[in-house]
Amino acid sequence: MATRREFVMGAAAATLPRLIGTGIGGPAAAAEAVKTTDGNWDQGQVQHLLPTVSHDRFLIKASFASPLQAAPELAVGANRVRGQINAAAGDFWQFDVSGLSPATPYQLSLTGAGGRALCEPWSLSTFPAPDATPERLRLMIYTCGGGHDALNQGLPEGKISVLPSALRRRLLQRGLSFKPDALIANGDQIYWDLRAPLSIKRTPEALRARIEANLATQHQPELSAIHLVRELSDLTSAMPRFVTAFVEAQMNA
Repeated sequence: MATRREFVMGAAAATLPRLIGTGIGGPAAAAEAVKTTDGNWDQGQVQHLLPTVSHDRFLIKASFASPLQAAPELAVGANRVRGQINAAAGDFWQFDVSGLSPATPYQLSLTGAGGRALCEPWSLSTFPAPDATPERLRLMIYTCGGGHDALNQGLPEGKISVLPSALRRRLLQRGLSFKPDALIANGDQIYWDLRAPLSIKRTPEALRARIEANLATQHQPELSAIHLVRELSDLTSAMPRFVTAFVEAQMNA
């Protein structure tokens, strides 16, 4: 019987460095106007590509360098799935593919209007069936991969709110170099409610207004309220103590 490594490595070791690695950290990658490539794989119009896998289903979220006027299609083997829009602007889409076979590698491709390829095809594999008994498992887990580089602007020398996106990409590549059988990416991956160019310095109030305005355009908002913390005085008693303790330690470091 095939090991978990054999049918997941196409997703973890090959696909993720090329796709998540190109855009981890949110719109910062696009704002830098640098086209990131890995090997000979062509990311085309894709900015982010985040796959979630089970034994019989793919749920894939994608964003594109510019809005798409028509719904893109995802081909998975012989199946074709029409994208569902995630943002009114038309640059964020998701694809829900069900009825797949366990422990099976699939060839995927994204096309736009007129059948135009949006990126080069790639491979992704389903997990084993729930009753399968793989011989071994090497798992990579990380959290909080998102965060716009603009949030590091205007801070005191040596202080940052989030790790720079370039450093986060390097950390992801380093983790994948250990050839995990699967990867769990917990927390926020793409802060698509922040679309400001990095050259624009924003006050907390302006940032909050910008986020809330973009949330209002989302069909399924993931946030219900915004509270920005740029200094210790922004902390409130309503916040969980483990959160305020962490922020205090970071700001006092």
